[in-house]
Amino acid sequence: MNKILIASTGAGLAMAALLATHSASAAERGFYVGVYYGQGSKDSEEAPYEALANRNYDSFGFNPQSAVTSFDTKSNSYGFLGGFRIFEHLAIEGGFMDLGEVAYRNESTGVDHSRDRVLDTGDVDHTNDAINTWNQQIASKSRGLSVSALGILPITYRSEVFVRGGVLLSSSELDIHISNGVDSASNNPDQQTSTDFLVGVGASYTFAEIYAVRLEYQRIFDAGAQATGEQDLDLISLGVTVTF
Repeated sequence: MNKILIASTGAGLAMAALLATHSASAAERGFYVGVYYGQGSKDSEEAPYEALANRNYDSFGFNPQSAVTSFDTKSNSYGFLGGFRIFEHLAIEGGFMDLGEVAYRNESTGVDHSRDRVLDTGDVDHTNDAINTWNQQIASKSRGLSVSALGILPITYRSEVFVRGGVLLSSSELDIHISNGVDSASNNPDQQTSTDFLVGVGASYTFAEIYAVRLEYQRIFDAGAQATGEQDLDLISLGVTVTF
């Protein structure tokens, strides 16, 4: 009986040691790379875009009287990442993020003053005024390089949850296209750079030992171009990582 008890105890201890070894090796994963795809939603307001559109129309001598507009703050997003699992509960990541765009569209009907002439008397000749329809598209885009730290909590051998904190070195631009149906013009957008803070929370599941599927929520604070307002952006993504 004692031999059986000793043998059982020894087997139990050996199994516990083996499981501990497996658990540790699962956490110490070294270098990894990954990709993700998702959808971002930005807390943008339509008013700054509408004001910018009206200023653009005015610069072309067009006075809108009625308008049909659309405003979309949701957009597809994607990114690439590389990281290193330093300890069981800590990893460092860097990568590229494309946060998509906020799109404003406007189709206006109004009075076209582009052919007005100033007379010698100083009066304006409106003889060539016409009722026209113009349309305009304004898109605010952001992308950049991110660096963040992950605090990780293993749940099982294959699953874990994590929290993220870091910064995004972002580049934002404002694309504008305007047309009267015959002629059109586009701007040469200036890029504005900024440092935006980000946080996130997610979960991952490992399969085939070296692959992991991730589901994550992130918030990027004050993302975007100053011309249309820097607003928070929420991103939900699904990704895959590969460990070397």
